[in-house]
Amino acid sequence: MIEPGYAGIHPIFRARIATNLANQLDYLGRQVEAVEHWDIALHAIPNFAMAHGNRGIGLIHLSRGLYDEKHAALLLESAEQSLKRALEKDAVWESGNHPEARTSFELNLAWVSERLGPIRDELKFDRKAFSLGEAPDEVAYRCWCLEERLFLNPLNDIMTDPFAAQDVLHLPSHSYLIEETPRFPNYYNILKQEYVSARFRLFNAMEWDKDHIADRDVLLLDGADGGVFGHRVNELMMAFRAAYSLFDKIAVFLNDYFKVGLSPNHLHFRQVFERQVKGGGWQVHPVFQGSQNLRLRGLYFLGKDLFDDDFKAVAAPEAQELASIRNQLEHRFLSLQFFPASQNSTEEHAYISVDDFQDKTLRLLRLARAALTYLSLTMRDEEERRAMETDRNTVSVPIFALPIGKGRH
Repeated sequence: MIEPGYAGIHPIFRARIATNLANQLDYLGRQVEAVEHWDIALHAIPNFAMAHGNRGIGLIHLSRGLYDEKHAALLLESAEQSLKRALEKDAVWESGNHPEARTSFELNLAWVSERLGPIRDELKFDRKAFSLGEAPDEVAYRCWCLEERLFLNPLNDIMTDPFAAQDVLHLPSHSYLIEETPRFPNYYNILKQEYVSARFRLFNAMEWDKDHIADRDVLLLDGADGGVFGHRVNELMMAFRAAYSLFDKIAVFLNDYFKVGLSPNHLHFRQVFERQVKGGGWQVHPVFQGSQNLRLRGLYFLGKDLFDDDFKAVAAPEAQELASIRNQLEHRFLSLQFFPASQNSTEEHAYISVDDFQDKTLRLLRLARAALTYLSLTMRDEEERRAMETDRNTVSVPIFALPIGKGRH
C-alpha cells in the first residue's frame, strides 16, 4: 500500500483494496504477503468479514506447506479464530451478505475445528513466557524483528509474542541420488545467515544518535550537498545490497535443485523460470511447465516484483527504482541525505533521503523473507511429489540435517 492517496480514502475502501490484493496474492501462492495485506485490511476495519474469512483460508493454505507439525497447528488455530470472526453477528459485509462466501467460511471452519480437536490441549501454553535475551540491545532488536515480521519463522506472520522470536525455518527432509553431494542445507545456511546479518545491519543502522568508533578521526569534506556519512550509513547500504543479492542466490538454488540446466554465472532470479523464444518473447522453462507446486508458483510471481532489463513488465510499482538504487550502489555513487538538498541526481551521482532508503531496505528484507519461506515450502511439496513418482530402482539418500551449535529454545 505505497500509493500516497491510499491513507486518505475511506476505511471501507482501504479494507476492500487490501483484501482483494491479499486474495490475489494467496491465489498466486504468496501466502506470507497475503496475510500481511489481510491484516492491513483489518487494521482499517477490525471486523471486516471478507478479510477475516479469506485470511483463515489463506492460513490453511500456508499451514499445508510447513514441515513442522506444531507450527502448522498454530497456524490452523489462528485460521480458526479468523473464520469465527468472519461469521460473527457484528462482522461487516461491505456490500451485503455473500452466501457463497459465508458457506465457504463455514466449511473451512468445520474442517479446521475437526483437525484441531485431538491436539487442542497441546496448543495451550504461554506464548509470552519465552526469553528475548538479557541485554537491553538484544531485547530491543528482537522486539523490532517481531513487530516488523522479520523472523524466519511462519509464526511471526500470526503473532508478535516472544515464542515466535526464533529463526527456526530451514529445509525439510529431502533426498539425493546416491552419487550426489548433499548440498542444499549448506546453500540454505548461507542464504539464511546473509538474511539475518542484513536484518541486523538495518536495525543497527537506525541508531543514528549513537557515535560509532569506526568514524573516529576520519577526515571527510563537506560537499555542500546534504550528504551524510559514517559507519551506520554504510551499514544501511550494505543491508540493502545483501538483501537484494539473496534473490539471485535463490535462483542458483532453484537451478540446481530442479536441474534447470542454466549456467549459474550471471543468473538472475527471473531468468531461472523463463527462457527466450523465437520472436523475442519469453515462456516458462519446460522444467516448470505444468507444475502443481503452489509455493513454486509463489516464487515465480514474487520474481515479477523484481526488475530485470530482460523483463520490462513488473508487478511492483517500485521494482525499477529498487533495481536502479542497487545499480547505483554497486557501480556508481549514491548519497543519503537527512534533508533534501538542491542538487539533482545524475547518472553518476544519485541522492535519496535516509528515511526513504530505510523504508526500501525494509521492503527488500520482507520480500527476501517471503522468498526464503517459499523456497523451503517449495522443496517440501516437491519432495512429496518425488517420493510418489520416483522409480523403485532409483536409490536415494534421505538427509536429516542437525543444527550447528546451540541456539535459544
